[in-house]
Amino acid sequence: MNLNNIKSLFRLKVLTSYGNIASNIALGFACLYFLNKYASVSVYGQFILFKSTAGLMAGVLSVRSSDVVIKFFKEFEALNQFSYSLGIIRLGLLLDVVTSILIYTFIYFSATLGAKFLELDATTLDIFIVFGLTSFFAYLRGTPIGYLQSIGKFTTVNIITMLESVSILIVMAYISIIHKKITLEFIVYLHVTAYFCTSILLYYFFYWYHKSNVNFKGLSSSLPIGFMKKFIKYTSAFFLSSIFKAVNQNGDNLLIGYFLSSLEVGIYQTVKKLYSLIEIVVQPLAILMYPKLVSIYSRGKYKDFVKCILYPQRYILVISLGYMFLISFFLNELFDYFQISFREEYYYISIFVGLGYVISSLIWWARIFSNIIDPMISVKANVFTSIYLICISSVFLFSLKLTGLSISFFILNLLLAIYIFYLFNDLRGEQNE
Repeated sequence: MNLNNIKSLFRLKVLTSYGNIASNIALGFACLYFLNKYASVSVYGQFILFKSTAGLMAGVLSVRSSDVVIKFFKEFEALNQFSYSLGIIRLGLLLDVVTSILIYTFIYFSATLGAKFLELDATTLDIFIVFGLTSFFAYLRGTPIGYLQSIGKFTTVNIITMLESVSILIVMAYISIIHKKITLEFIVYLHVTAYFCTSILLYYFFYWYHKSNVNFKGLSSSLPIGFMKKFIKYTSAFFLSSIFKAVNQNGDNLLIGYFLSSLEVGIYQTVKKLYSLIEIVVQPLAILMYPKLVSIYSRGKYKDFVKCILYPQRYILVISLGYMFLISFFLNELFDYFQISFREEYYYISIFVGLGYVISSLIWWARIFSNIIDPMISVKANVFTSIYLICISSVFLFSLKLTGLSISFFILNLLLAIYIFYLFNDLRGEQNE
């Protein structure tokens, strides 16, 4: 393969990665717009609470199998130990099946407790239990995604997951515009159907590429002696990290739902959704760079590892700040467009949430860094975040409502960035010595 072909493939991976993130964000905006316009802000907030509650429950049992598969597959591949690479795939598939079943079982039997916490009636509880299937299908496809990304099939994964978001968006838009009405139950069943179809497609392409991999011809799967001890130790760190990460990602919505109402959940998520476009810059970069950084570090090219992390930082900062100022300037008009009455305090909420996202974008590499160097870095960061959320953010929210929560969001991201950059500078210092 010549250099021009390699460049074309990389551009296609980047393009589809950005398209995938863009379609996911567009879906978020579509839910925001259509639920607010054809249902209410409260219904939108209820849907966000569904996602947050299911995400929290699923996160309690997650081990992020896609990350685990990528790490060990690339390590074994770098050493030309393909029977071990095959072994980690089989182990990952088993892990996905067991984890998905446990996750949905936990969601099902914990639904009553969740309903009492969020004050759900019997009908809404049934809808929530159905929505839990999205977590089942999402975690069932961890290994297929990890394997496809490991062999460079980013475009395949991106197009399939892009189709998931686009199909939900098109059907939702069509039904909303034609019937001038949309319900929470419809949105839930639409998401579950799309997640199921996407999982089928991912498993089909996983099977196809797995069977056609010449490195696996005539090999039986195996794993090195003593590997399970290393595997359990590594996945245990992921397991602990995922528990706290689930609390961190969904805790703010649950706190708002508890202290305030689903209406405030909808308003706060509207502000965060506006700034989520910053993720278009950093998420594809992190996805594309993960396998490459694992390979670079495994081969001992530490200086290249540092350069790959530092090079995009200035561009990310400029783009993120520029976007933040743009959103702040048109905030009033954007709220009018989404059918939400604007209040002055939303400016302050917007500024602090925006600054938090800007800071967060500069540590786009934090999860990769932890996965490669020491998974306990993520565990420590997530434990700190969970404690901060429960002890500090809740106080800010109770005292200053949504403005207070946005201030705590900014402070949290600042503290996390300081911690990650401190560890990164330590690594650079060790290399210089």
